[in-house]
Amino acid sequence: MLKRRYLLAALYAFAALVCVAPQASAEQPDVKAHFEEGFVEPKNRRQQQWGGWYLGVYGSYTSTGLYLTEVYRGTAAARAGLEVGDRIISVNGRQISLLYPLNLALQSTINGRVILLVQDRRTQRLINLPVRLTRSRIHT
Repeated sequence: MLKRRYLLAALYAFAALVCVAPQASAEQPDVKAHFEEGFVEPKNRRQQQWGGWYLGVYGSYTSTGLYLTEVYRGTAAARAGLEVGDRIISVNGRQISLLYPLNLALQSTINGRVILLVQDRRTQRLINLPVRLTRSRIHT
């Protein structure tokens, strides 16, 4: 029991490190001017941003993955065709479980594109589903 607590604490600490936005670099960011709109948008093209990816599902973990109990409208999951009752088994080849939760798997991508292995609730077939995640806040 004590080992499990330490393992979960280490997992949450790792997830917090992965999901934290990177520090601003000492270099000046490139500036792209939009004269027609009247504002200046700073861009730092050398620094990649981690975290902030959103699929738009809610579910419960089972021994074979994440059983979806809710799919939110207008999200990447809804556009990809996920439905309540589907089961997400893996993300980019890594199995989803309590030790490797879905949010950690989604935040570990840089470009927001993942391949989900999903078990369809109607046919029980396994489907490789390419999904483009969105950067947004959690649903309200």
